Amino acid sequence: MSLDENLHVIIEKLYIKFFARDPSEKEVELWINKIHSKEVKVNELTDLFKNSIEHIQREAWKKDLLMMSEKLMGSLTIEAKKNLPIDKKLEPNRIIISVCNKKTNQSVIYSLENDQLTPIFFNSDMLLYGMYYHEKEKILLVTNLHTKINSQILAFKLTEKSFEPISVIFDNYIIGKEIHGIHIFKGKLIAVETAGGIDKDDEDVYVPFSRLIVSEIDFSSKSVVIKNSIRYNPFSCNHSHHVNDVCEYNDDLYLSSFSYCIDGKKEIHIGAINKLDENFNVISSIETMPTPHSLSIYEKKMFFCSSGTSSVLSLNLADGTHKLEIKCLEAWARGLLCTPNFIYLGYSAARGTVFTNGSYGSIMKFNKITGEAQIFKIPNADDQVCSILGILR
Repeated sequence: MSLDENLHVIIEKLYIKFFARDPSEKEVELWINKIHSKEVKVNELTDLFKNSIEHIQREAWKKDLLMMSEKLMGSLTIEAKKNLPIDKKLEPNRIIISVCNKKTNQSVIYSLENDQLTPIFFNSDMLLYGMYYHEKEKILLVTNLHTKINSQILAFKLTEKSFEPISVIFDNYIIGKEIHGIHIFKGKLIAVETAGGIDKDDEDVYVPFSRLIVSEIDFSSKSVVIKNSIRYNPFSCNHSHHVNDVCEYNDDLYLSSFSYCIDGKKEIHIGAINKLDENFNVISSIETMPTPHSLSIYEKKMFFCSSGTSSVLSLNLADGTHKLEIKCLEAWARGLLCTPNFIYLGYSAARGTVFTNGSYGSIMKFNKITGEAQIFKIPNADDQVCSILGILR
């Protein structure tokens, strides 16, 4: 291993340890150049990262999460509605779950049917994240966290007995950096670019702030065509708000983010659910609990995970009021599906999480009527649950 390769490994480990994130190539290059120019010594790196503003802010954020988590735990009450029958006709026949492992670069898609968790797709070179099911076409779209033009979005044809990959053709498509959520809204494919990406007009320019990539999408019996992408900056700012998931309610589009800003200027470090206009600009923001993910609509309410506090909350979009629905024990809550009788929730380990002991790599099926919960363990405890959706046959 060369000196630069060794430095790359050291710097990458420091970013993960102190910032709980992967560095961009430009960030690694900057540190290597500082070492070569003798501006910084290798043995000084740990202290520089430990005393950095980003690490100090992150430690303060983790303390806040612990306090909020403890407060939520003390406020949780479950009101069981006894003797109410479960209406199975309204429940999805099939629950689909995307799972990835950043340590091994592997991903699995699971099917949960009749309380049996079964792997239906495996890949050893992708990190599969967000999912969207096109009910008319019977096609499942899945995002790949890796920046690969030929596989950033995958498609599968679902039938009662099969789960078959189909071709995805990209034409004038913008490559995103860390595509998380995905949704089709008024005929357009919306992909949430959480960590920025390569500028469309200049491949040497890296865009650090979160954006939406909006593309045309066409379906045929044998392929999906994604084309003519346009990148939008929903907050019209240069902040990294960690936008992540998107959903539709009453013909409006909503976006979750770890922070938001006012008039593209002042950044507010509070989780938010943001309403977008037809040009994909944020027109209003509702403050929520920290680290919101996995938006799910049911009965005129929006449900979401507050991942860092291991909880699920519901949000009344009409008046902005919140209700705590579930409080888990020591886990990173991500992946959420609300049905008439159940809440399906993924909980996992996460880099930089405040929690150290938990039932990681699991799906919880919470009975809204009785308050009981079933746990479905994923074989590898390091696997991270990313997305959950339901399919009615």
